[in-house]
Amino acid sequence: MPFLLSIILSMFLLSPHPMMKILILLKTMIILLTLMSMSLKSSWMSMMFCLVMISSLMIIFLYFTSLTKQIKIKTQNKSIITFKLIFILLVMKIYKLEISQIFINLKDSISLNIFSNSNMNILFFLLMILMLVSLLIMIEMISNMKSSFRINN
Repeated sequence: MPFLLSIILSMFLLSPHPMMKILILLKTMIILLTLMSMSLKSSWMSMMFCLVMISSLMIIFLYFTSLTKQIKIKTQNKSIITFKLIFILLVMKIYKLEISQIFINLKDSISLNIFSNSNMNILFFLLMILMLVSLLIMIEMISNMKSSFRINN
């Protein structure tokens, strides 16, 4: 799975339009949250992250729609095909799990002991990286000399 995330990150860095970057962040968030809910016994933590990330992406989306003019977004067929392949791999991983594996140790999920699971540490780390990358991109776009936060004299 880290290989797939590195592919997504490279697509993110190579996308020229800010709206495409937001869409790539949204797709990456969905993939990470699906992995997180699969590795946890319950999905309440992934839902909390989903709400936080979607609200932040909505704010970023509103900001960019107010700044960008009616510029046509050029979609790249490579990125569409790559995301379709990633989702196919993810669905294959989901179907590989059996129903009995999902509902095993339901009592453990109620205890909410999420930090003892080593798989979850990796997912938390990946989510933190995703949030850091989105923060860095916002800082880069705001620090531009032609942004709306700069006063032209």
